[in-house]
Amino acid sequence: MYSFRKELSAQLAELRGTTPTPEKFTRAEFLSGANFEFHPSSHQFLFCWCHDTASRTLWLFQKDKWNTFQNVTSENLAKHLLDTVHELDPFINREQAKGCGVVMETLFAIKEQR
Repeated sequence: MYSFRKELSAQLAELRGTTPTPEKFTRAEFLSGANFEFHPSSHQFLFCWCHDTASRTLWLFQKDKWNTFQNVTSENLAKHLLDTVHELDPFINREQAKGCGVVMETLFAIKEQR
C-alpha cells in the first residue's frame, strides 16, 4: 500500500470517507483501488483516480465529479503522464513530492532524471 506524508493523514482519512464511490465499484473495491493525489507544496487535494485494467476504464474524481474514460490502457496512460512532465512546477523537487500520491511522486522523480 502507498505511504502518504503524515501531514496528509487527516485530509486523506476525510477523503476516503467522503469521496463518492464510482458506480461500477463496491465501497470496499473502491477503497482498495483508489489513488489520491495532492499538490507537493500546498498539500491541496488534486484528484482521485481508479484504473480498471481489465475493462480499460479510468475513473477520475476532480472538482466533486467523476469523469470516466474508456479504452485506457496502462501504456497509453503512462504515455500521457510522461507527456506532462515538462509542465511540472520547476521549483518542486522529487523529495517534496514524496508521499503526495503515486502519480505526483513518480512524475517528479522522472522530471529530476531528465
